[in-house]
Amino acid sequence: MRLIPRVLAVFSATAVAVLGSTAPARAQYFGRNAVQWEHQQFEVLKTQHFDVYYYAEGRQAAEQAGRMAERWYTRLSRILGHEFK
Repeated sequence: MRLIPRVLAVFSATAVAVLGSTAPARAQYFGRNAVQWEHQQFEVLKTQHFDVYYYAEGRQAAEQAGRMAERWYTRLSRILGHEFK
């Protein structure tokens, strides 16, 4: 019968020691994790109806996006009977 209070006391002491030894979370304070901005130069790919803005390393993707935008513009303007001014 004396074993249960002893186990309970050891468990309680261990729980208090573990919970008391944790450090506070510092990530929650305002301004501690400021965003680091980089200045990057973007370029513009002009198609007949759209301007595609991209960074130099994304030129190939921008060209593909421009082609797809023009294709879909042609299809949808024909279906909907509406063109950009």
